[in-house]
Amino acid sequence: MNGMTKVTSQGLLRWCVPLGLLVLGLFGVRTISHAEIWSHLVTGRWIAAHGIPRMDDLSLIQAQGPWLDATWLYDRLLYALWSLGGAPLVTLLNAGLVVLAFMLLVRVACRWSGPVAQLLTLLVCALLLGPQFVVGPRAAGLFFAALFMQRLAAGRPGWATWTLLLLAQVLWTNLHASFLLGPLIALVFAVEQALQTRNKVPPAGTAVATAAEPPAWRASLLLAVAALAVTLVNPYGLRLHRQLLETGFKVTGLAEVWISPFSGEFDSSLGRYVIYLAWLLCALGLVAEKHRLPLGFSLLALLGALLVVRPALSPDFFALLSFPFLTLSIAAAGALLHNNFGELLNRLSLKARGWTIPLVGCLPLLILGLLFSNHYYYSTGSASVFGLGVNEEMFPARAAPVMIRQDFPLRFVNALPEGGYLLWRCPQRRVLVDGRGGLYRADLLAKVNSAFQGNLRDWAAIEEWTKPSALLLNCIRPGGHGLPGAAFRPGGHLTGPVSAQQRPLAAGLF
Repeated sequence: MNGMTKVTSQGLLRWCVPLGLLVLGLFGVRTISHAEIWSHLVTGRWIAAHGIPRMDDLSLIQAQGPWLDATWLYDRLLYALWSLGGAPLVTLLNAGLVVLAFMLLVRVACRWSGPVAQLLTLLVCALLLGPQFVVGPRAAGLFFAALFMQRLAAGRPGWATWTLLLLAQVLWTNLHASFLLGPLIALVFAVEQALQTRNKVPPAGTAVATAAEPPAWRASLLLAVAALAVTLVNPYGLRLHRQLLETGFKVTGLAEVWISPFSGEFDSSLGRYVIYLAWLLCALGLVAEKHRLPLGFSLLALLGALLVVRPALSPDFFALLSFPFLTLSIAAAGALLHNNFGELLNRLSLKARGWTIPLVGCLPLLILGLLFSNHYYYSTGSASVFGLGVNEEMFPARAAPVMIRQDFPLRFVNALPEGGYLLWRCPQRRVLVDGRGGLYRADLLAKVNSAFQGNLRDWAAIEEWTKPSALLLNCIRPGGHGLPGAAFRPGGHLTGPVSAQQRPLAAGLF
C-alpha cells in the first residue's frame, strides 16, 4: 500500500510542471477585445506597402509629424501572420511564446526547487500575467528576457551564448521597448560573478575557472556592453532610445489594454492581491533560505518588484524576472515548515500525506474552471472570454461600413481606443488619435480623453483644432452622454452632438 502511494505521488509529480504551463498558456487563449492590436496591424500594413514609417499620415492632429515605431518588426510580422490565419493563429502563437519563455526558466529553477514549488509559482505567475496576457509585442519581450536569464545563469558565456544573445538583442530591439533589459540582465550576472570570484565561490553548477582563464565576470560585463551597443541596430538609431526614455518605455498610448469601458463597475483588486502575494513569497524566501541566496536572481526579483510600480513593464515582467526566486522562496518556505513542524507531520498517516499532491493539483483545476466558465473575465470586467476570435462588440464594427461611404465626412473625431480599429477597417480615412505609442504627446492624449469623458472645455479645444464634421461616439463610455447636444433616438443611432458653432455632425452609435 505504501509503495503504491509512493508510485502514485511520483506519477503526479511528473505532471506538476506541464499542468502549470498549461494553465499559464490558457490565460492567453482569449478573444481579442483590446484596441492595441489594431494599431499594430495598421502599422504592419503600412510597412508592407510603404516601408518603415518616418512621418505620420494617418491622424488629424499629428498629420505629417514624426512617426517613430518602436515595434516596427513586430508589427510587420503580426500583419503577415494575421493575413495567414487571423485572430486564432496570432492568439495561439502569442500564448505559445510566453509559455516557451517560462519553460526556459523552469530549467533554471530546477536547481533549487521541485515540481510542486514550480507548479505553485507558475500559478502565481499566471495570475500576474492575466491582466496583460493579450496579443502584443510584450510576449516577445518576455521571451527574450527569459532567454538572457537562462543562458547567463549557466555561468561564463561562451561564443555560442555570445552569438545567440547578440542576435536575440538585435531582434528584441526592433520588437519591443523592453530591450534594454537585455544588457541589464547581463550586467546583473556580471556583478554576481565578480562577487563570487572575490569570495572564491564558483557559480552553482559550473566548474572553477583555472588561473589561466580570465574571470567569468569580465566576459559577462563585455557581453552587457556589446548587447547595449547592438541596440543601435534599428532604423532610428539613438532616437529610439530617446523616445522610450521620454515616454517611460511605453509603446502604446493606451493605458488599459484588456479592460472594457465599464470595468469601473467591477472589483479589479484581484491583480493587486496577487502582487502582494508575490511580494510576500519573495520575503519568505529571504527569511527561510538558510543557504547562500543566488545574487543574480535575487537582484532580478528586486528589479521586478520595482518595475511592478510602473505600468509600462508590469506585472508580467515582474512575474518573469521573479520566477526563479519565487520557486526558491516557496521551496525554502516548505523546508522551513517541515523543519519546525516535522514531528507533527510525521504523526500523520501515510494515507493522509498521500493526499497532499492531489490537493495541490486541485488549485490549477480551480483556476481552469474560472477560465473555462469565463467567471475570471466577468468578475474583473474584462470584455474578453475564453476562446479564439475577436469580440466585435468592443469596436465600431457597425459604424465602419457607413464611414467608408463616399458621402461620409472626411474630418471626424473619435476617442483613442477606437482609432486603430477605424484605421484598420477604413484605411482611406484619417482619425483624430489612435493607439500608436510615442506618436502623440501625453498632454494631448489627456485632453482628448478628457473631452470624450464630457469635459466641455477640452471638447471646445478639440473642435477648434480639428473643425470636425462628424463624431464617432461609444456611448457606453463614461461621460459620453454629456457631450454638447447629444440625443438618442430608437434604432441605435446618435443624432448630434451639435457644436457651439452649430455645425451639423453625423455620428454612429456602436
